[in-house]
Amino acid sequence: MLCFKLCLIGFSMLTAAAGSHQAFTSSAEMNISSCPITYYGQKYEKVYVGFEADRFAVCFKGLYQPGIQNDCILMSGGTADRGGLSVLSREIPTGSGVHKLLPNLKYAGKCVNVIPLTDSQQSQVEQVELGNFGAQSILAIKTYSGYTDVNVVADAQVNGLTVSKQTFQTSETNSGVITDVSGCRFSGLAYETNTTVNDPRICCTVTCDVSGAATAVSHCGPMEHCQGDGSCAMNAVCSVTGSTVIGFTSRPQSVPDRCGYSLLRSSSLPGLHVLGIFKERRRKDLSFLDRVVLQLDREGAQISLEQGSKVKVNDDFLTVHATPQMVHSVALTKSHAGVTAKLEASNYTVSVVFDGQTAIIHLTGSSEAPVQGLCGDSSSAVNEQKSSEYSDTESANNSQIIYKNAIMTQNISMFGLITRHDKVHMDFSCYYSQPDVKTLSIRFRQSSVIQHISSGEWKYNLTMEAYTSRDRTKPIDSDADIDLNQRLWVELKTYGLEEDRVAVVTDSCWATDRPSPAGGLRYNLIINGCPNPKDPTVAVEGNGLGTSTVFSFNTFQFTGSSGNVFLHCKVELCVRQGDNCIQRCAQTARGRRSARPEYETVNLAFISVAWTY
Repeated sequence: MLCFKLCLIGFSMLTAAAGSHQAFTSSAEMNISSCPITYYGQKYEKVYVGFEADRFAVCFKGLYQPGIQNDCILMSGGTADRGGLSVLSREIPTGSGVHKLLPNLKYAGKCVNVIPLTDSQQSQVEQVELGNFGAQSILAIKTYSGYTDVNVVADAQVNGLTVSKQTFQTSETNSGVITDVSGCRFSGLAYETNTTVNDPRICCTVTCDVSGAATAVSHCGPMEHCQGDGSCAMNAVCSVTGSTVIGFTSRPQSVPDRCGYSLLRSSSLPGLHVLGIFKERRRKDLSFLDRVVLQLDREGAQISLEQGSKVKVNDDFLTVHATPQMVHSVALTKSHAGVTAKLEASNYTVSVVFDGQTAIIHLTGSSEAPVQGLCGDSSSAVNEQKSSEYSDTESANNSQIIYKNAIMTQNISMFGLITRHDKVHMDFSCYYSQPDVKTLSIRFRQSSVIQHISSGEWKYNLTMEAYTSRDRTKPIDSDADIDLNQRLWVELKTYGLEEDRVAVVTDSCWATDRPSPAGGLRYNLIINGCPNPKDPTVAVEGNGLGTSTVFSFNTFQFTGSSGNVFLHCKVELCVRQGDNCIQRCAQTARGRRSARPEYETVNLAFISVAWTY
């Protein structure tokens, strides 16, 4: 880093080379694309400059307004008799004054943005310069005789918050001073380069290296969230939609049959067991979440959240209203979002919301608690969480399980490690494994998924849903006949984001034959924001244009696998600056690749959905 308050010998020698010039008298938007500035890790090609009687502002996201989140450098005015400002981008030649002042840096071919300020008599009062030298960015200030203040105050702000505030005496600035405006950004916060900070606002130790790259180590567990004061608390969400479970650690799992499964059980919540009961709807080749059961061992009771926003306590249905009703220490309410069961015990709160299709389980508490079930234990297999009490078993002489399967395939076509058939029809029934009993299940399933994301300033929902038509008016449901090699459209959509500020970019999508995104066979559909050039059926629409993206492909299954296909996608939020978020891909299969623009990505998100053949 540059040392603060270095004298800028030969300051005017920066004007030795010609450059573009723009002048104004009050405030304006200036194009500096010929000499862009990187300010605390963010690259900008425009500046918004303006001055009042007591303040001069250089901003990068728009004209300065108090209380508005912006990246700005605010400086004291120095005179009430302003005449005008101008911006001049100039290249620094070898042998300039700055080069002599800081011999360890290489300046040949570099550039600076020079902003002279004049009074009403066109006499220069102050000069400000912004430049980049490798990974380092500088702010240089020089004042002249017309500058009337005793000091020069430079307030560097990121997102409207002061990162550094320095005061220079005019005896220093009359000779010229240089200060560093290099830095990193992480989770919406700014850090100076070459520093390591224990930041209680995000409960992380953040390291900002000399190149402006930030890394962070969280002090919170995978199911904890920072409370903004250095302390961590349990604040985890599990979602169940169709037959897909996204656990507290964001790990997706797929329920393969029409059975009952343990969703949540914890030693920190003794006596509570939350289960999901999965059944078919009209067809027998798809499973959906049918109801959610809360078993209360201490109360000797069972509360079931049923279809149609109905609630059943033991064997009797209960009328539930918007006003909380306490039943066996559980607060029950009903709203447009469905029915909610809320239980508080041992410094923890469990909230279960069920609308007939999706269950959202929210667990909060003073610290991270061990959780078993599909929502919590990521190390166990799905079948280990199956409940015999809610599984439909059919036995013969107590030694075998009766199941039924039907398969029809035609015209097999090979495509690398995947297979696309013309027609597939399959049927399956729920089973529960018993010792020394072999089971078989062949199935095809579709689900939509919702992921709740909260990180830094961004709090939003990310959904993934599949359709069989381009207009995407109706998601795939239990009545849909889906064939292999049939075209599907998948929409990744966010809720709760400002479209004028950020855009969603689908970075990559791929399929595996196992629930883990990194395990087993892998087949890429989208690579670096563009379709896989080896698969002509893949198309991507509107990537980086708004808060949703769509891609399409022809269905397939892995050759010689068990039939499971798990689709995973990684999306990014891109801070919008013009068309910087738009993904551009070559149209020919031979030359298809990403012309990926440079932009700052925020909060990578991951989401998965599963089909099973």
